[in-house]
Amino acid sequence: TPMWFVTEGDELLMTTGGDSWKIKRIRRSPKVTVAVCTQRGRVISPTAEATAAVVEDPASVERIRATVIKRYGLFGRMVSAFNSRRVGARVGISVTLGAPEGH
Repeated sequence: TPMWFVTEGDELLMTTGGDSWKIKRIRRSPKVTVAVCTQRGRVISPTAEATAAVVEDPASVERIRATVIKRYGLFGRMVSAFNSRRVGARVGISVTLGAPEGH
């Protein structure tokens, strides 16, 4: 699924709806695969195993959301405004490269 993100240190940070399938999958298993893709989801780079964690602290989620909006400019603000009307509570996702320990 294509996601808008920002980098912070060795993390990729993004937000999504708290009841989305992405979040349900991450709660079940933190193992994810990341790759560069087009806006429509066509993968255009090698894939890499990574570990995801759900970020629920409201201040952290807002900081991630604001940083993503800043990165993507006017279009980011428009999409954020649309998403705030159609989805419930937002949560953050923190992704670091490398498979989860024990997997």
